[in-house]
Amino acid sequence: MVMERTHPNARKIAFFSFFWMFLVLIPVLVPYLSSLGLTMAEIFQLQAIFAVGVVLFEVPTGYLGDLFGRKKSLVLGSFVTGAGYSCLPFLDTFAQWAVFEAVLAIGLSFVSGSDLALLYDSVNEKTRDRAASTRAISNLQFWNVIGEAVASLLGGFLAAYSFRHALWAQVVAGWIPFLIALTLVEPRLEQRMSRESHLANLRRVWRHVFHSDVLVRLTFMNWLVWGLSTFFAVWIHQKYWAQAGVPLVWFGAYWSALHLLTGFVGRATHGLEKRFGPVPLLVLVVAFPVVGYGGLSLAGGLVGAAFSVCFYCGRGLTQVLLSDAFNWRTPPEFRATANSLNSLLFRLSFAGFGPVIGYGLDRFGLRPTLFVMGTVFLLAALIWMRPLVRAVRRLAPDAIPGSY
Repeated sequence: MVMERTHPNARKIAFFSFFWMFLVLIPVLVPYLSSLGLTMAEIFQLQAIFAVGVVLFEVPTGYLGDLFGRKKSLVLGSFVTGAGYSCLPFLDTFAQWAVFEAVLAIGLSFVSGSDLALLYDSVNEKTRDRAASTRAISNLQFWNVIGEAVASLLGGFLAAYSFRHALWAQVVAGWIPFLIALTLVEPRLEQRMSRESHLANLRRVWRHVFHSDVLVRLTFMNWLVWGLSTFFAVWIHQKYWAQAGVPLVWFGAYWSALHLLTGFVGRATHGLEKRFGPVPLLVLVVAFPVVGYGGLSLAGGLVGAAFSVCFYCGRGLTQVLLSDAFNWRTPPEFRATANSLNSLLFRLSFAGFGPVIGYGLDRFGLRPTLFVMGTVFLLAALIWMRPLVRAVRRLAPDAIPGSY
């Protein structure tokens, strides 16, 4: 695998991302929580608690990263997360899991935004290079999902013997990002956010995202919407697979294969964009989740479960195409705050809609709820993606060769 060599941080952040997403318990989390007596509504409530925690801390921690350095944010966030994972084997009740989710939310808030900003700043420390930036994001996303894939295989294998094995494996893996973060180097920036007028700084970020340029605003909103479209599916798949008769021992392997697919799609996105242009890829960003929800709801069983691949293809495209386009147009001095703003709205949206989806799953069942979700995202395509496609088509052909 070719890694960026323009800065020593590039390889380290890729490995940080690998272990940050080394979530051994995730592919069997829903069955495990169900074994503790939690309902699907309670499982979505836990994720809503996590989302609310991120909402409370996301922008402040991203802002602190812009003010005082992204390395410090990564060190602190990974330490808090490691400490949270250390409690996993001792959690039994909904209340205990709620506290655990809140602790993880604080840790994630410090890391979210700062990792991508540190990588972008490192790659462009000497000179701005769009191609190098895109490759760096592709590498970050690739190692991110490779970490998920390897952890999923391990988690499924360990859970086949005992959930306890998966819990303790997560405890060990949870401390590795902290050790990597200690070795990072803070890149030199020509400008940093002023420490004298915090309100003015935040207004500047808000104006950039929502008022400076229609392309920035539409890219930001589509990054948010289509990230949600695939994230909701992640928390539904395990329930769907169980009802479809997929053996628990295969959960990890299937989860791993899907995340590998995400990594390879993301890795190929830069080349596909250069060859075909951004518009066909933007159409696919919409098509994959809409087809995925439709297939899951209409086909049913193992055939329906096969439509899970659509969400992971869409995720691979979204995480590279839209995040790269947004970060390229965002000034480095407040890039972490801007990325954190996206994550804040993402988690706030999940906190609002997640429990509703969980209630729908418990009350009406999987297939009707999935059909409604597919219809909702089809409408979202008309509201958000259609204007973005029009705006991209109006760009000068040579404005940003091979990218938008």
